[in-house]
Amino acid sequence: AEGSFKIFLWDARKESKSFLKHLILEAGENKPLILIIPPGVVHGYKNTGNKPAFTFNLPDKLYRGTNKAELVDEIRYEGVENSPYKIF
Repeated sequence: AEGSFKIFLWDARKESKSFLKHLILEAGENKPLILIIPPGVVHGYKNTGNKPAFTFNLPDKLYRGTNKAELVDEIRYEGVENSPYKIF
C-alpha cells in the first residue's frame, strides 16, 4: 500500500521495566512493519504522508469477548484534557 504512518506507543504496564516510556515508530510503503502490541500498551497511529494509507488489525480476541459478555477493554484518551497520550 502507498502512504506512511507514525505509530505512537506508551507503556502503561506498572510492572514493566519500560513503564511510562514512549516510542514513536515510522512505517508504511517504504518501511513495512508488523507489530504485536501487548495488553497495557497504549497505542495509536497517524497517516503522515500525502497519500492514502491503511492498516490491517488482527485482534487476538473478540471485542468484549464471547457473546459480548465482558467489559470493554478499550480506553479512549483523546478527550482527556491532560492525557500524556498525545498523537502529534
